[in-house]
Amino acid sequence: MIDDLRYPALIVTPHVEDYKLQHSGGGDVHVFGDIETSRENLLKSCEVIKARLDEAEQGAQSIGIARLKLREDATAKSHRPREAFTQDTCPVIGDLGEAGELLVLVSPPKLDHLTQKVRSLGQRGSAHLTSIESFTLVGMERRFPHRVRSEVISDIERYGQAQLKIRVPSFHLFGSIYQEELEQKLLTLAGVEEKPYLHQGDFAVYAVKVQDMSQAMAIASLQFIEQLDLMPTYRTTGYAVINMANLRLAINCPLDDLPIVAIVDSGIDPNSPLEPLVYSRERFVPSSYCNPSHGTSVAALAAAQEGIVGDTFIPRCRLLDVTVIPNSDPSVGPTEKLYENVLVRRLEEAVQKYSDVKHWNLSLATETRTRPTTFSDLGMELDRLHKLYDVTFYCSPGNYNSLRTEWPPNPNISSQDWVASPGDALCGITVGSCTSDDSPDDAMAPGGAPSPFSPRGPVAYSVVKPDVVEVGGNLARDRFTQIGVNTISRNGEYCTDIGTSFSTPRVCGTSAELAACIVRSSFNQCNPLLLSKTLLLHHASVPSTLTLGATLRLSDFYGFGKPASLEDMIGDPFWRSTSLICGQLFPDGQDIVIEDFPYSDGLCNGGQYWGQVWVTMVSEPVVDPSFKMEYARSSIDVHFGVVRQTTSQGEKFVSQTKCVHTGNDSQVSLDRNEYRWSPVKQYRSKPLIGCSGDRWRLRVHMTLRDKESDTVRVNPNKAREYSVDVVVAVTIADPTRSVQVSNQMFHKWRARGNYLAQIEVANRLEARFASPSGRF
Repeated sequence: MIDDLRYPALIVTPHVEDYKLQHSGGGDVHVFGDIETSRENLLKSCEVIKARLDEAEQGAQSIGIARLKLREDATAKSHRPREAFTQDTCPVIGDLGEAGELLVLVSPPKLDHLTQKVRSLGQRGSAHLTSIESFTLVGMERRFPHRVRSEVISDIERYGQAQLKIRVPSFHLFGSIYQEELEQKLLTLAGVEEKPYLHQGDFAVYAVKVQDMSQAMAIASLQFIEQLDLMPTYRTTGYAVINMANLRLAINCPLDDLPIVAIVDSGIDPNSPLEPLVYSRERFVPSSYCNPSHGTSVAALAAAQEGIVGDTFIPRCRLLDVTVIPNSDPSVGPTEKLYENVLVRRLEEAVQKYSDVKHWNLSLATETRTRPTTFSDLGMELDRLHKLYDVTFYCSPGNYNSLRTEWPPNPNISSQDWVASPGDALCGITVGSCTSDDSPDDAMAPGGAPSPFSPRGPVAYSVVKPDVVEVGGNLARDRFTQIGVNTISRNGEYCTDIGTSFSTPRVCGTSAELAACIVRSSFNQCNPLLLSKTLLLHHASVPSTLTLGATLRLSDFYGFGKPASLEDMIGDPFWRSTSLICGQLFPDGQDIVIEDFPYSDGLCNGGQYWGQVWVTMVSEPVVDPSFKMEYARSSIDVHFGVVRQTTSQGEKFVSQTKCVHTGNDSQVSLDRNEYRWSPVKQYRSKPLIGCSGDRWRLRVHMTLRDKESDTVRVNPNKAREYSVDVVVAVTIADPTRSVQVSNQMFHKWRARGNYLAQIEVANRLEARFASPSGRF
């Protein structure tokens, strides 16, 4: 008889002895050019920068920001001139928008100290000077590019003013001599707000309002300004077409049993059928500017079972209404823009007040853009709130309004269809849109393809975004007829919507249910939000029928794929087993090394192994918002394979998985450096493993960037400040679907003595999973 049960995924805590010190030696120093020539060039650069600072007026103007450009082949941390640029000389305080471009704080006294240091460096430090390509003061064009100036002029001509933001080093970096003077000089300029609305490591971001271009130029002329830019505005990311119908709310369990999802949007209409689900409200928009149409539609998709709105509406979560987006439709009433500084303050106030709500849906974004080279300010702010309050943000990547007119897309067409802010939030879950499988033949995109309006990734530093996709609608080839997702309007009428606004809440609601099941397992060794994110990405899949050209990757459009059903994420059929290894890594050289990783007896015979394996690693990364490109500061690598005993060399490890971009038949192995700093990585074996060995080994290793590594080396007690929580999901499966893998893996882990927990199915879900393929 075929076993039709589902076996819950296993949550595994490594033994203390599974943390093992790994010794790694430092290798020979690499020299990229003549050492003395490099030394002299740097000394001359210091003289030029000092002269330019002295040419400006005295006092605050003697402080500036310089650009340290590294050679293209010398950007690795082992090559950087870390011995020369220190806190005692001219410290590196951030980076710019290209690889190997670092920001350095300079002043005449600091440059004198740097000059002395460069002349007295030892052999290794002198060799590292050869990694430098140039060292120059950041000029006006980098601080206030011509493109931004044109946009500021346009806004002033159109609105009579322009909203800007400026990024400056935090004043504590300058010391007591300059700190008060610099702060006063900045804040006395017309239009600069008294307090920054963002704190980004060693930088602060201020909002500015200018009425003429001379005010903007006066700010940009300050040498200690890092960047002057337009203040971004955010808007909803979906459109609706109304169709009359009736909807009946069918509550089949106590509402207190349901998890809560925050809808950060335009509001949930109190007259809609969703009102009984509203847990609380936090309104930041005056009633005259409220238009809850979009927010109500988004909330319905978050709350509806399976994210499907039908005649009978069965809720899966309660709703926290956080109204932050003002009306943008002149036919409804007065309109207003939502500027980033306003959004940040509203959002932080709401998250601080409702930090017990763990799932926050943001169906809003800026305009899509060209490929980003740095992480956005709002994306980094969401990561800060995520870490501070232990919440997860589900972000829309925006909508590409010009539309992708063909699939597969033409790789030679450069466009503005890249993921928009805050879809690049490193710790968030960004949800793109795909079409339904039953899309009509005359649709712009075929069934299962990315929606024509769904932006593509990756984002800065090749981080995969979106993370996943869900059905969010399509368009007919006339570019106007919408093939939408069923939801409701503000008064409860059916409507069909398209946009990433409506794919995002479907995933948010599913994740809230998944996390609730994990919480029920009473496993306290790992954050349930990190576990639920791991399962969401681990079991996601990309349609195997879709292929792209060599220069495009499916993950650019799908991320890690479309999420599996909730029951498939929570449990496995008998022929596969998922183990979730939960650990914490510190920068003291200790890796997680499970030397005898369990493997199903039914998939081995006499040291010969077969089967299929896929691995997903999700980490809670170390970040530093001082660096807008090298923002992620920790890298986690996973190695999974067999250990063979050899007569000549003792033991030999043979990996059976490779780090890949997602896809099935079209998997692309990744360049190690390109993908290295992503907090999510996937590894896959061949479709059918055939290997020999004595046992299986899992190794999980962490690397930090140079700033953090140097801090820990100087002060080992700082290691605890750079801990990284990590979950590694390992699924072992029988491709023939005949071997009882799940039960064997459970007993293997118990025999090993690890503490095990199993994800528990909430009582209200048991009826939903009562089909033959879904019983637990």
